[in-house]
Amino acid sequence: MSQMAPPSSFRIVLVSLFLHLPLIASAVAAAPQPNHGGASVTYPVYKDARGTQLYYTTLQIGTPPTTANFTLTLASQLLWYICQIDGFKSTTYRLLPCQTRKCRIEAKGINCYSCDEPVARPGCTNDTCAAMTFNPFDGVKTAEPIYTDVLQVPSRSYSAVRNFPFQCAGYAMLYLSGLPKGNKGMLGLALSNVSLPAAVASGLKLPNTFALCLPSDIDAGKLLVGGGPYDTPGTTLMQTPIVVNPYSTAPIHGSREESYEYFINVTSIKVGGVRVKLNSTLLSFYNYGHGGTKLSVVAPYTILHRGIYEPLVDAFTKAATGMKMQRAPPVGNLSVCFSSASIARDGDDQPVVPAIDLVLQSDDVYLRMEGSNLMVQVSETVSCLGVVDGGDEPRTAVVIGGRQMEDRLVEFDLSSMQLRFTSSSLRRQNSTCSRSF
Repeated sequence: MSQMAPPSSFRIVLVSLFLHLPLIASAVAAAPQPNHGGASVTYPVYKDARGTQLYYTTLQIGTPPTTANFTLTLASQLLWYICQIDGFKSTTYRLLPCQTRKCRIEAKGINCYSCDEPVARPGCTNDTCAAMTFNPFDGVKTAEPIYTDVLQVPSRSYSAVRNFPFQCAGYAMLYLSGLPKGNKGMLGLALSNVSLPAAVASGLKLPNTFALCLPSDIDAGKLLVGGGPYDTPGTTLMQTPIVVNPYSTAPIHGSREESYEYFINVTSIKVGGVRVKLNSTLLSFYNYGHGGTKLSVVAPYTILHRGIYEPLVDAFTKAATGMKMQRAPPVGNLSVCFSSASIARDGDDQPVVPAIDLVLQSDDVYLRMEGSNLMVQVSETVSCLGVVDGGDEPRTAVVIGGRQMEDRLVEFDLSSMQLRFTSSSLRRQNSTCSRSF
């Protein structure tokens, strides 16, 4: 197992490397607080629409509270925060000891973090639980210490969550590469007892459920922790099991770890209602966890194994030609483009194009990509299919990107391991994430 060397002012003393143990059912400890009718906690979600196309939210951590923006990811367990650069000072932060069960099992701690500076401070303490963290945009991977502190809650029904876990990352400014301007780290929402949804749900005695409604423009969407009910008039909620990949998809992991990303079981794909002929074995797990379908809010568009991409593009192009859509030159990695003038618009001002359905456990359960969830307006005159060729050997065969999750409710029920989502975009009901719920 390899990792980057820490900054020179630190030393990481390797105590032991722990093999994977199953996650225990208990979540992050927090001071008992009453359940006020099961009302969910709502965080605003913003899109860096003029830059990275990533999504972020605002958190307040510590005493007194420090406010910072964090990029969302479904592929990490913990919040990592460049708190030293931000001048983070809090009277309530505590280190997570490296020899504890919480470190080894829940946080998947791999060693003890120690610091050679004479005065302890956040990010520089001895005998602290350390876990691997990474930035998916620049390849930085290293061990960083874990602390707990007070997380303020944007709700009138609750006050705060105590003992909220986060990683205080070092001085390496490379950590911020690829993130929206002003963001101070990444917020992990993965299937873990130390993620923000699990910590908030446990601390406030809410259901272990969270939902995302990603915005498609500069208006705010929502991250809701604690479950519904949700106000989605006229929109059907589909349901499918959340599937666990038995092999970790993290860039650094133990030999016996399962993935903590969110996979679903796609059984076939339709374009314009017609099943696409493709190598369906790619849709299942094979070769130590390759293949399958997962959700991502870091990938801007859906990414497909070439063995799926090519037959899908052929089917889409054939159906588009039947609708008199005229091809245009590719733009960047979006290779299937059309003249915008040749694409009709419907009553909701959505582009009328062949719909792509990811069929799940039956033909009646599917995730539909259509309209502006599928087509990307890259210029005044050109629109492109928001699907990307992932090559011949991607780790995952189908990665459902952020564009295809925008303006639709996606709920992760971690108690029943079910994913629920609106069958079509909220724009079909003349609504958006900023106007719903």
